[in-house]
Amino acid sequence: MGASAIEKTAQALDLIPYILEHPGVSIEELADSFESTPSDISEILSIIFMCGLPGYTHLELIDLSTEHGFVSIMDPQNLDKPRRLTKVEVVSILLGLQNLVSQGVSAEVAKIVDSVSKKMTDLLGDIATLEIIEGEQKIPRSEWKDLVEIAITDGKALDIEYLSLSNEKISIRTISPKKLYIRASNYYVEAYCDSSKEIRHFRLDRMRTVNISPRSISTSDSTNTSRSAVIEALIPKSALYFLETNEEIVMNSEIFGDQLRVSLEVTNEQWLFRALTSINGSVTITSPETLKAEFADLSRRTLDNYA
Repeated sequence: MGASAIEKTAQALDLIPYILEHPGVSIEELADSFESTPSDISEILSIIFMCGLPGYTHLELIDLSTEHGFVSIMDPQNLDKPRRLTKVEVVSILLGLQNLVSQGVSAEVAKIVDSVSKKMTDLLGDIATLEIIEGEQKIPRSEWKDLVEIAITDGKALDIEYLSLSNEKISIRTISPKKLYIRASNYYVEAYCDSSKEIRHFRLDRMRTVNISPRSISTSDSTNTSRSAVIEALIPKSALYFLETNEEIVMNSEIFGDQLRVSLEVTNEQWLFRALTSINGSVTITSPETLKAEFADLSRRTLDNYA
């Protein structure tokens, strides 16, 4: 029985850093090192060749060469480091090492086992504190959570470096945090953004740096914001990228015939109109009625420009 898709993905993630450390390695050598066959390795390499970062053009694909049966990776995107061991894997290694020592080993081997065991124990400590339970959700710990809560309590602004999922670029912003919440197993902060002059939602794990800002945001600016509204719409099934890049506003999504029915919580309706019109395919706002009519009129006028 062949490897599952998950197993192939794991093998691909292991192959990339190994090839980077051994440029020009042959497919046969990779098969030996990973206890596989040349045909299986070739299949996995063909999968890697089609993978990349969001943007999904040839510019974001992993740059891999298999010329004459020798493999090199020029641009691994963000996959240049070996995978972290899971808690189960770490515990399994520790139990295996303990079993090895119990059977009797030389002093030299015992020293190596002790060194590896210490590293595994330290790693287990890191993994054990990686997640916390909020209700029924497992939430990755955030190094910024405490600082964001302090800023909310004290009414302080924050200077942040924020990584955008849509274009993988880091922007520098000053925000005034209002509320910390959890959605889709991630921490978010609702905050007034001084750059956009609007309420925005920021995911904490995309923040690269966070510091209490020496300056404050104008109270009149930060309080002059629109209330959030829940909008329901029908979008093509192929528009999953829209949902992924804007998951902080997605309250619910479900299959509805040959489309997706989504509920979106937004504070800027004009931004939503622009975002929805950029989707390739039929898009319809179904609720509320006022926005349904306004968006339908905008869609007609947009299409008239191409008539």
